[in-house]
Amino acid sequence: MHKIVLVILNYNDTSTTVTACKRALNINGISDIVVVDNFSKEFEELHSFCQINGINFIRTSKNGGYSYGNNIGVKYAIDYLDAEYIIIANPDVEFDSIFLSKMFASLSNIF
Repeated sequence: MHKIVLVILNYNDTSTTVTACKRALNINGISDIVVVDNFSKEFEELHSFCQINGINFIRTSKNGGYSYGNNIGVKYAIDYLDAEYIIIANPDVEFDSIFLSKMFASLSNIF
């Protein structure tokens, strides 16, 4: 089984991010989830949700933009979670375990 880490970037959209995390928790194949809060005004509810559900939560010290937040999540996934594969997804993106299976089938043909 592959070590797949999902990185979700949040900025002032706790409800959509929580919904995305709930979906991701039910997807077979995702090993870990990293939520990066890009210095939102209100982050406490999201932080609590992540703690309760065993989701890695990082809050940036500034809103450095989309790539800044995702780079922090990717670095964390590599350095601390030993990720083999990383999926970067906006909170409003929906996918399932069938997607993961098809993605890895396609990747295995490339590599």
